[in-house]
Amino acid sequence: MALQWAQWNNIRKDRSKDVNLKVVTSLLFPDDESELEPIIVVARAWHQGNLLSGYVRVDQALGYFAHQGRVIKKDEFQLLNTHGSLAWRPFKEGDDLPGCALQAGRTVQNEPIFVGMASVDGMNLIGNVQGKVCFIAGKRGVVEKRSFFVLLMQADPDPSESDYESDGSLSV
Repeated sequence: MALQWAQWNNIRKDRSKDVNLKVVTSLLFPDDESELEPIIVVARAWHQGNLLSGYVRVDQALGYFAHQGRVIKKDEFQLLNTHGSLAWRPFKEGDDLPGCALQAGRTVQNEPIFVGMASVDGMNLIGNVQGKVCFIAGKRGVVEKRSFFVLLMQADPDPSESDYESDGSLSV
């Protein structure tokens, strides 16, 4: 099994954030379909000593994170840049988190935070997985999901096991 790891790229307000964000997202999305719908990218950010997972809306250059029932917006964050293979896998209430779930951060109490995704207001958004709940920053506040997708690191993915359809949409 190959060693898997994830790299996070800093996007900072004081260092040409827009240029860096555009460069990173052009590598992630070479066909640039941003005209069709907002591009959402996995991100993490520091807030009050917690390293939270969430998402960045590229069109806004703004990160959205959930913390203690509140939506936190950040203009300084880290974008996920993977080296290795990642896959979204369904997680249902009562399941155990897989051992290969991608840990994106920690709370100040040293509780691990993983990366989850679920549909909120018709969009697939990313949030914190703490315990067995995914907390996502939505338009109308923080949404709690007990069934969601969890991001996994894997060595040799089998393309036939992907949760994505051939058109790029997520199958639920």
